[in-house]
Amino acid sequence: AFISVPVSIIFMLFFLPSRKMKAGLLGSIFLLSLIVVLLATVGNVPLFERFFNQDIFTLNNRTYLWQALLDHFDATKLLGNGLQASNILLTQLQIGYHGVYGTAPQNLMLSTLYDHGIIGVILLCVVFLTLFVNLLRGIRRATREHRLVFAAAMAVFVTMIIQSFDSEDLWNQGICLYFWVIMTLPFVLYWPVEQVAEVEDDLADRPTLPKIPTAIGREQAGILTMPGAGREIIHSKEITYGG
Repeated sequence: AFISVPVSIIFMLFFLPSRKMKAGLLGSIFLLSLIVVLLATVGNVPLFERFFNQDIFTLNNRTYLWQALLDHFDATKLLGNGLQASNILLTQLQIGYHGVYGTAPQNLMLSTLYDHGIIGVILLCVVFLTLFVNLLRGIRRATREHRLVFAAAMAVFVTMIIQSFDSEDLWNQGICLYFWVIMTLPFVLYWPVEQVAEVEDDLADRPTLPKIPTAIGREQAGILTMPGAGREIIHSKEITYGG
């Protein structure tokens, strides 16, 4: 989380609609960073303690869990071993340190690979890639306020991607619900007002076929439907109205 937040903010800076917003966000980040450093040094708050522990290279023993999953992975099972099969495997293996055992893979891609196989990982990557491409397209076409919403959604998307390397928050209902709500906000029908107006203008500019009068329309207009008489009555009505 400490790494994903600054990286997502940097991504958001590139897509903000104005320089004033970028400068304001940079100033806020600098002030917040200064406060964090003061709390860590003057107040003796252990904010960065976990980053300087002796298990920094194993990511708090996560690499052992990942290696166990890869050792027991069978590539011939294209659909994997089933939902939460990785949790069951790690619980049986009892991989841990000082009596603390890990029972979850702590990696979205590896858990998907073991539980749902190669096909599951491919589908998950396609979802992420499609979402990323649509966010980029939306940022390029959006207006000022709309682009700000797209930039915030992009920041949340980058945060989720980075956290997926050491967690499985996307499968957590309490987290993924808010994630997908934020992802859908830039695409709701409230925003593309200009696009709808452009489509209506295009439809209005298209040539339309002349309307053919129906029998009901003739009766309402008082026009006879007898062959040969329609032209004379229409002509007489035009003269009457003109007079």
